[in-house]
Amino acid sequence: MNAQRTIAFTMLSLECAAFGILSETLFFPSSIIVLAALSYVPLLRYPFSRRQVFWTTSLLAILFMAKYMLYQHEFGLDRLAIRTPLAYAAAQFVITVQLHQMFDSHFDRFLPNAFPLFGIVAFILIGDILVYGSKGRYYQVLVFGYILLTGVFYQWGHAVRKPVSPEKKRWSVYVIRTGFFVVICLMGWLTATGLDRYERELDQLYYRLIEPRTGGLASRAGFSTISRLGSLSKQFDAGAEQIKLRVQSTDEPGYFRGRAFVQFFNSEWHSEIGNHNAAIIAVPPAGVQASVPQDGTWFQMGQAKSSNWIEYQVWSEISGHIFAPLNTPLVYA
Repeated sequence: MNAQRTIAFTMLSLECAAFGILSETLFFPSSIIVLAALSYVPLLRYPFSRRQVFWTTSLLAILFMAKYMLYQHEFGLDRLAIRTPLAYAAAQFVITVQLHQMFDSHFDRFLPNAFPLFGIVAFILIGDILVYGSKGRYYQVLVFGYILLTGVFYQWGHAVRKPVSPEKKRWSVYVIRTGFFVVICLMGWLTATGLDRYERELDQLYYRLIEPRTGGLASRAGFSTISRLGSLSKQFDAGAEQIKLRVQSTDEPGYFRGRAFVQFFNSEWHSEIGNHNAAIIAVPPAGVQASVPQDGTWFQMGQAKSSNWIEYQVWSEISGHIFAPLNTPLVYA
């Protein structure tokens, strides 16, 4: 059994573990691990020519790009620097390229030196996910293990020549090597921890440098998936004398909202990704007595927590949006 191939299999397994933990999916990483284990069977390897490698890699890229365009994997929250569904598909492509290398019989003795580099790219793409709790620690441990195995991979990635005479090494050489190794690991760990701790400040600096200036055009708070700090006050300043919202109700209306923002990132509030379709019902539940026009539709937003119904008639300046109290169970529009 080739020792370097075993190291490569372990490295690929670490990538799949990180992919599965952070994306919360199991089918793809499990399939890659099973297929990589089959690469130990010599009969399943094939001597791909350079042209075949090019066309196979191109076909994989086209397939994963088509998958991204037709069916994007949706996460609960998303970064803005790189779109997470795109990074998700790109990581799948890179991992599949590594799997293809393991089935190339030209690399029976030694796998290509680019194999660990593809893995580093995969880890960068996999890390483009908002991480909470212990998942960040898992990711750091997996990356740390991958870096250690990368050194072993390159150490066993070439033929070893027999020395003419046995070389006697002093203990000081091992101490110096160990010291260098500890310093490099410590610097890498501190850098990763610092980047994680000051992520928001670095992202704000990044967006100040690359963000195009819109000259006063700001997103409307409550009307988009992203709302900047200060956008609400700017909206009040523009047409402050106009009526923005008109409400008629059988009781005090209380607090109305148009959208819930759940994540504060880069001086912006972000809502959840994905549309939540409300169920259409033919008739309202029993006990609902509302004077509504005939050309509308009843939408079931949730379950009523009380039998005491309160009717709100709402007219907004902006069409296509609904403002309602929290936990509104029924909407007619």
